Amino acid sequence: MSDRYVAPPLPFSLSVSEAARLPAQIPGVATAEDLQPRPGRKGA
Repeated sequence: MSDRYVAPPLPFSLSVSEAARLPAQIPGVATAEDLQPRPGRKGA
């Protein structure tokens, strides 16, 4: 760490409406989906 380092704001999250707007904000992105991990893979 240095005296000049500034940690990014956490936690990072998006609302449903913010996530729905992602395709219009990122060139080449057509859709945004909420994917759930398979059972047994949480926290891995």
